[in-house]
Amino acid sequence: METDRADLERAIAFEDWVGDQLIDKRVPFPGGLGLFATKFPVIWDANKLLVQEASGMTAEDLAAEAERLHSAEGHEHRAISMSDPDLSMTYGDEFAELGWKVDRFVVMAHRGDPPPLSGDTEVHELTAEAMRDVRSKVIGEQPYGQKPEVVAQLLDIDVVLRDAIAIRFFGASTGGTIGSICELYSDGKTAQIEDVATLKEHRKKGLARALLAQVLDLVYREEHDFVFLVADEEDWPKDFYAGMGFVPIGRYQRFLRPGGVDFVSE
Repeated sequence: METDRADLERAIAFEDWVGDQLIDKRVPFPGGLGLFATKFPVIWDANKLLVQEASGMTAEDLAAEAERLHSAEGHEHRAISMSDPDLSMTYGDEFAELGWKVDRFVVMAHRGDPPPLSGDTEVHELTAEAMRDVRSKVIGEQPYGQKPEVVAQLLDIDVVLRDAIAIRFFGASTGGTIGSICELYSDGKTAQIEDVATLKEHRKKGLARALLAQVLDLVYREEHDFVFLVADEEDWPKDFYAGMGFVPIGRYQRFLRPGGVDFVSE
């Protein structure tokens, strides 16, 4: 559908705009740019090669460029994204054969009316300090949460983004304790819901559902005309989001040789 394609391009452009707020070093290579956030060297998605024009380059060619540029930055990981989602979908097998990890993402746009609000769960807009406290607990439940430098960089990303774009923090509570959180990025018309996460002890209580319903109600009342999120194609949350009115509008792939960590906490 033409609408889905236009919305996919809008979503990717918005993601690129948000990500650019972290980038302070750009290094050209044949076919694209190395994008690096030198304050956050272990964060995969903030330190990557962006392929803008493959020009017949194979995955092996791109991997060699990644090795050269990431090595020069002292990174443990190697990461490659592509500005054209359709192009990214053609390289999966090649990178898999090289032993790289192929991450598959689905871009989902909200369609229709927001789901009904829950009267049983309190949803709050959080201060940056309150969000940092809960997010540190969420990160601590992840395998990478045992590395102090990783935790610090993941938390500090919010500080940089808060100073650069309109970012807001929300939490749903039960018994007076915040158990589920998310972030909202906005330019006034486009809104991206990001980093939806629920602490293990508070799962299966309907907190994330109540949280998303409240945030969706808010963005529509504030007259945003496009709301989207990005989910892992191979994980269950995409089905949860579908039940909240989000529909797939496109897919893309990212290629990794891991080391360090992504800042997506789902």
